Amino acid sequence: MKQHLLFFFLISILIPPSLKAQHLDSTFFAEGLNLYQQGQYLDAVHKWKAILANGNDTSLFYGSSFNNIAVAYATMDSLETAEIWFNKIFDSKLNDRDEGVDFMQPFANYRHNAAMVCAKMFVRHDMPAKALPYIWLADTLYSYKTFSGTGFEKRAVSIAMWKDELYTRLSQPDQALFVLLHKIMDREIGYRLPEMSSISYQDFYAPFREKLINRIQEKYTTKAFKKKLDKALKTARMFTRKKQDYIEFELYGKHYVIGTSVSKKEFKKRIVETMFYSLL
Repeated sequence: MKQHLLFFFLISILIPPSLKAQHLDSTFFAEGLNLYQQGQYLDAVHKWKAILANGNDTSLFYGSSFNNIAVAYATMDSLETAEIWFNKIFDSKLNDRDEGVDFMQPFANYRHNAAMVCAKMFVRHDMPAKALPYIWLADTLYSYKTFSGTGFEKRAVSIAMWKDELYTRLSQPDQALFVLLHKIMDREIGYRLPEMSSISYQDFYAPFREKLINRIQEKYTTKAFKKKLDKALKTARMFTRKKQDYIEFELYGKHYVIGTSVSKKEFKKRIVETMFYSLL
């Protein structure tokens, strides 16, 4: 049942209602959905492959068929074939900024979604080492495209939580702590997406903070960690690369590089004012 729910969630974010009436591709697409619902996954795949064969690659049905074929193979536990199809999405000429479904998900994000679902496929089969590179792709090369600062940051927090889980499964607690701490300090939307200088007031960091504090307490006392963090921020270096400013510092053997649009002094002030810092 979870696989079906995941599948239909993906379809809903890729196909806006305005495109449901397109002639042949629309028919094949709907037939594929019905077949999938009935558990006839290979027959569904044939319908979606017929859309690809039609070659109308400007249609959202074309891009969504790529996605559905991969998901269908994943549902059948044909992991190798599913991974091949997810990678075909990465290598395709699909436009990630095709129309999405609503304001919070305004773009199709074919590659980002493919990386996320491929990672979840491997997580479901307890293969964290296979899942991890795809989570990183979803966070970097195929980052989530949106004009909603809130939507972007919520997705970034979710991805950091995924990384934490995967590194923990791989018995790499230092790296798990690193990704959480890096994210809690890398919360400035403005430097990454200048048109999104602020986000709506939503504290979706609460479970994230709790997990981060727990990770810290597994290895250090909060007092000792806070002292080390203060020293790291005090000795941090600021540099510019390709017209973008960054703060870099070392903490417990890990190298942090965080983009910013403010001075080093202001950056430290913002960290000190976070709920996370006050809980240390």
